[in-house]
Amino acid sequence: MNKHRVVITGLGVVSPLGCNVEEMFSNLLQGKSLFQKPQNFLREYEGGLQLVSPVSDDYEERCREYEVPIEHSISSYSLLACKQAIESAGLKNEKEMLQHADLHIGTSESYCFDNIDYFKCSGKEAEDYLKGRYPAETLSLIASELNIQGEALVFPIACSGGNVSISTGAKKIKYGQKDICIVGSVDCISEKTYTTFHCLGALSASSCKPFDKKRDGITVGEGAGFLVLENLEHAIQRGIPILAEVVGYNISCDAHHLTTPDINGIIATKSIRKALEMAEIKPEQISYISPHGTGTYSNDLQEANAIFRIFEEQSEDIPVSGIKSMLGHCMSAASSIEAIVATLSIRENAIPETINTYQSDDAFPCKLNTANFSDRQISAILSNSFAFGGNICSIVLAKYQ
Repeated sequence: MNKHRVVITGLGVVSPLGCNVEEMFSNLLQGKSLFQKPQNFLREYEGGLQLVSPVSDDYEERCREYEVPIEHSISSYSLLACKQAIESAGLKNEKEMLQHADLHIGTSESYCFDNIDYFKCSGKEAEDYLKGRYPAETLSLIASELNIQGEALVFPIACSGGNVSISTGAKKIKYGQKDICIVGSVDCISEKTYTTFHCLGALSASSCKPFDKKRDGITVGEGAGFLVLENLEHAIQRGIPILAEVVGYNISCDAHHLTTPDINGIIATKSIRKALEMAEIKPEQISYISPHGTGTYSNDLQEANAIFRIFEEQSEDIPVSGIKSMLGHCMSAASSIEAIVATLSIRENAIPETINTYQSDDAFPCKLNTANFSDRQISAILSNSFAFGGNICSIVLAKYQ
């Protein structure tokens, strides 16, 4: 079977550090973060409310600019990021091309009922409650708004949703089934989400500290990230700038525990190795790692062990850019936002440093390099995402040659 190269031609984002890719990337390079106490939560929590990282203040302005309903919902976040990605890929007025495109969305939400009174609703009241909360409604809204008539899929696979949607879209293009796929992921902060992490004891008392010895949990964030993936020949024919190339991916499951990963990182290692093999890239050719890096004890230990198994003596030198330290953990949106940041790093030859990380954990097999990223030439990036249920997805992005 003839295999096609898969390139990235468009990017769009809604994030805590900016609702356009340039502003977000600039803020990340400056090491900014905007954590705050959650607003409008109704119940009392033992120990008080921990910090969260909501979308930035320019969100409403961007919604007006792109004619998107100003709602804090997965539908509005997705539509805004999709419209940005399509515009940056030069597809805004290409109705026929969009008509044949596929749409893949990852999310942590399925039926996001955060109010039991919903079950007492009926008719129009129930329909209004579902608006912006039901992923299939989000798919329908975007497909209708952009006239996308290809395959439309939701991956309710939690924090790996972005990388899974990228991998699935890349596979469609690689094997000649599609020329264009719009892929990404989305999640919103809700009291239900916050409560889930609170009950698991996974929330940080201060801020996200990926790989730090004193790490104590995640900081919940929100947002959306979408990318336009395209067949290389198709992109060249359109004359559109190529931002990066998707050269490898792998989806695996460690099947260890619903919420606690295998700290030995055996399946995580397998996922990384298989993604590199598909990319035909050796570990020493990777310019930096975009880790899952949640700042939880088990997850960071799992990833540190996997990195050491793959990169061995290189592990203490290769940059590990944990941007959840600034954005918070945007749940399913995290991995697609991280893929966008990796793409921008390739374009700008710049890597955001991990903040809040000062001392390596003695439990790690090596000391990870979370700073000191200057004078690096970026040619290939490994991006990992791990999710509840042991779902793991690693992707490899490369500079287009």
